[in-house]
Amino acid sequence: MTWTTVWLHGMTLPNGRGTQRSSAANPAGSAQRSARVVRRRLPVSMTADCMRRAGVVAMAVLTAATAGAQFVQYTAPGSLAVEQVPLKERLEAAMKEARYHLGPVRVGPWVALKDFGYLNNAYGSVVNPQSDITATVGVGAQAYVPVGPKVIVGLYALPEYVWWRDLTARRGWNGRGGAGVFGYFNRMTLELQGGYSREQQYVSSEVTVPINLEDQKASALVELRVTGRLSLFGRGGVDRWRYNLRGLTGPLGPELTAIERNEQRAGGGVRLHLSDDLSVGVGAESLNNDFIHPEHDLSSSGTAPLLELTMKRAHVRASVSVARLDLKPKAGSSFVKYTGTMGQFQLGWRPHSRLELVWYGARNLVYSVYTPSPYFIDERTGLSAEMPFGWRSSARVFAEAGRDTYVGAPATGSVGTEDLKAWGGAFSYKLSELVAVVLSGSRTDYTTRFGPFDTSVTQVQATLQFSGGASAWW
Repeated sequence: MTWTTVWLHGMTLPNGRGTQRSSAANPAGSAQRSARVVRRRLPVSMTADCMRRAGVVAMAVLTAATAGAQFVQYTAPGSLAVEQVPLKERLEAAMKEARYHLGPVRVGPWVALKDFGYLNNAYGSVVNPQSDITATVGVGAQAYVPVGPKVIVGLYALPEYVWWRDLTARRGWNGRGGAGVFGYFNRMTLELQGGYSREQQYVSSEVTVPINLEDQKASALVELRVTGRLSLFGRGGVDRWRYNLRGLTGPLGPELTAIERNEQRAGGGVRLHLSDDLSVGVGAESLNNDFIHPEHDLSSSGTAPLLELTMKRAHVRASVSVARLDLKPKAGSSFVKYTGTMGQFQLGWRPHSRLELVWYGARNLVYSVYTPSPYFIDERTGLSAEMPFGWRSSARVFAEAGRDTYVGAPATGSVGTEDLKAWGGAFSYKLSELVAVVLSGSRTDYTTRFGPFDTSVTQVQATLQFSGGASAWW
């Protein structure tokens, strides 16, 4: 059994993010692989979001918050309970927080000290583990240019330097940059985005080695209000996932590059607005996943009918996003055909102003680097309670359970499972209108059916945030 504690994780300044988002592929389950990589999970901050407009960020980007049938590679403990902030609200908050006005242009500085922590096994090895201290420092800016009364152009450039105390080969520059065009008209919504990022992120919930993950991405959403209650929507996106192996040694590098891929998705549907606080959408998407290395080709394509529901009332809120996937391997691919349901749900109930209870869950397909298994199905459900204490402070606690089911060749079916149980909480306190402190912690216990590789992970994190709201829209 291994045990990991991260004592300090993240200090964030204006509009920065002290949390991590992982969209890389996953882990091994055999005894041979476990001799090389320890099954440890690394932290992704989990905080309260009820004061999002007042200055406390729960999570800037949640891996479970993707639209449609987009794949989710890592889900942080407790993150599925956090209510998602619509892109329009985050964009409006970011513009209000932009401190400098240069004529019509609004500019907001961005400075961050994040991912500051101690790792007792920087390479995830069971043989001669090497500990180290790492931190990331970033300085950049974001800008907003109005183009007419209802169109905004947003730009951001956020370079970062990753520092390691002893593992100097892993030091280097990362960062994010991109642009978006956003139009919110009387009968039409338009959201176009494109960008590039290279960030130090944890590979997955099972391979807990910080890796520099690169993503070249573009996305588009158009929604047209046909009548007062009916709208049509179309959306699509592209992600090019690559690994930068700077300073990484051992067999993990080739295993990661083997699952580098390009993902494309496109689709649309109809949305019925039953009232101002209740809408239901149905549609379909086409999916195309191309792995770029033929020696580990898991390329697939298929379709996914969609169902989406959103409701937000005074004491009850609900959100459901479900896709019925039908994925088939392409010629020469070792992907195993998958027909099943993916998605997530939240059901929140606020019996009074100082308590919200949330029942949540998700089911995702996650790519694996475990050779006999091209992917596994990640399922989990949980309960969360959020308690605001006036305008200055808020607390959240959660408990969840789940299972990872590894899929083998058609003749073998499931090749193993791993159960998880997690619990934790967070406390946030506003020092002023622009400064907040967030303390969070969690414990996750994993029981594997592969062999004697059970794992227990304890996370303790702290974040100091300047500026307000969940305003990171990129």
